[in-house]
Amino acid sequence: RPVLLYFHGGGYVVGSLDSHDTLCRRLALAGGFAVLSADYRLAPEHRFPTAYEDAEDVTRWLATTGAGALGLDPARIALAGDSVGGSLVASLSIAIAQEPQAWPLTPRVQVLLYPVIDAVEKRPSLARFAEGYLLEATTLEWFYQQYQRSADDRRDWRFSPLFAETFQGLTPTVLWLAEYDPLLDEGLAWAEKLRAAGQPVVLDVKAGMTHDFARMGEMVQEVPEMLEQLAGQITESLS
Repeated sequence: RPVLLYFHGGGYVVGSLDSHDTLCRRLALAGGFAVLSADYRLAPEHRFPTAYEDAEDVTRWLATTGAGALGLDPARIALAGDSVGGSLVASLSIAIAQEPQAWPLTPRVQVLLYPVIDAVEKRPSLARFAEGYLLEATTLEWFYQQYQRSADDRRDWRFSPLFAETFQGLTPTVLWLAEYDPLLDEGLAWAEKLRAAGQPVVLDVKAGMTHDFARMGEMVQEVPEMLEQLAGQITESLS
């Protein structure tokens, strides 16, 4: 079977396999693929670039050893993540595009759910939705400070993918954003950057949603249908 490798969000500080278990199960049940949910070491005990290095290690393991051991197809791998998990996926795609000969896989699609793309610039949505929309600007800043070793880390593309030098050859992207999210504008900037580089991207801004909506299937009635739609897109990419 094809496989979706999923990285959870949580600001590099919180989040776990358990916190995203229901989301991953919904995708697995709705799609024609297996889901491997990957954990990684968290800050502040493990600072940048530990989370990225863990994500790189598990991706290489899946493509070289894990897929065969689990009865999965290493030629049909998709990458996905939400929030900073989406940032990890975007960074992995950049690394693979930079040195494709050094990687044992070519992902079919990367799915980014309201990802962290730029931890430096303060865009209007960060101020517009700074309070009262689940993820708050002060919390976001606190997360970054727990993960960084110094402020310079934020300009590394493994922390802020928008700082990559080139955007050629990236894995085709499905990008879901939330209308009421401090990260909205940087997500839109990412879509523009990819399109300007001629890279395929499917952008969907979910009206009325806040950050983390993909985990709200028990509270927001639209979410289960959204995840079925997403699973369908992933299945098509892996066919």
